[in-house]
Amino acid sequence: PSPASPCPGTFTMSTPPPPPANSTCAQPTPICSGSAITFTASSTGTTAQTGNNYGCLATTPNPSWFYFEIANPGNLAIDITAASDIDFALWGPYANLAAAQADCGIYPAPIDCSYSAAATEQANVIGATTGQVYVLLVTNYAGTSQTITVNQAGGSTATTNCGIVTLAVELMEFTGKIVNGESVQLNWTTATETNNDYFLVQKSNDGKFWETIGMKDGQGTKTEITRYEFVYSNPVPMNTYFRLLQKDFDGKGNFSEVISLGNQEDWNFAIYPMPAQKNFVIVGVQGLLKSIEVTNLQGNLQNLCWSEANGTYEVNSSNLSSGTYFVKITTSKGVKIEKLVIR
Repeated sequence: PSPASPCPGTFTMSTPPPPPANSTCAQPTPICSGSAITFTASSTGTTAQTGNNYGCLATTPNPSWFYFEIANPGNLAIDITAASDIDFALWGPYANLAAAQADCGIYPAPIDCSYSAAATEQANVIGATTGQVYVLLVTNYAGTSQTITVNQAGGSTATTNCGIVTLAVELMEFTGKIVNGESVQLNWTTATETNNDYFLVQKSNDGKFWETIGMKDGQGTKTEITRYEFVYSNPVPMNTYFRLLQKDFDGKGNFSEVISLGNQEDWNFAIYPMPAQKNFVIVGVQGLLKSIEVTNLQGNLQNLCWSEANGTYEVNSSNLSSGTYFVKITTSKGVKIEKLVIR
């Protein structure tokens, strides 16, 4: 029989990774309208540096700084959403990032700001032109560890340059296989690497709790294809999960996709459409399903709703930010994970 459908009841999707190290305006994180960002806000009690004119912001607790560059001219609206009180201030335009950083500590009055008690804010740029750079400060007034999402709002006519957002490592593939039933061989390939310090190899028995089982040095900065191999000399039980945690020299990190290895009965499920947007459908598990979980690359969880009709499971994904997630299906025949792309 099928499990009870959530709403009432839920299954979960991940919370995002730790916040970026962008607590000063001298080191803002690049963002673009083509890719929403989600981060866990700082709650350490630090405040933004003095010297800037923060306009309507009477306080600036737990700051996170960002910048964006205009690609196509027009008006731009940016939604900033959380669970509890957040605030923002916006400065610009600047001719380039260097000019914006040079003004850090002496910013004039912001072109837009909000110090309301709301958990949802919107920053607006009117009449932006190509090449202009703007600086955005988001503060976590609530002081709690909460998820904040920054994304372009509907109705914007301007767009931003996504070329300023680069990945430290371009991972082409990550695969694994069981060798003689006694060990696991993991292989991965990078197309390019930028300031890549090392990879941590991590294992999990349930896809939630992870342990580090090894490390491979990175290549620093390299533009040629690089192949890696790691052998885990232990037998693994049914449905053991593996992933990579790539670390930069500055301490920032990114997770790979999750792969599953181990003996399991032959069954598959399918997800469509791909990429998904407001909802997606799972087929192929009629009469087998025990649970559904959706995670981001970090493997943490958040409640979503789904419904079932004639063995087809429709999931409401309207509150997910654009990006890559993983759908974990547990059935009477075992556990499998498939990639999910939200547009």
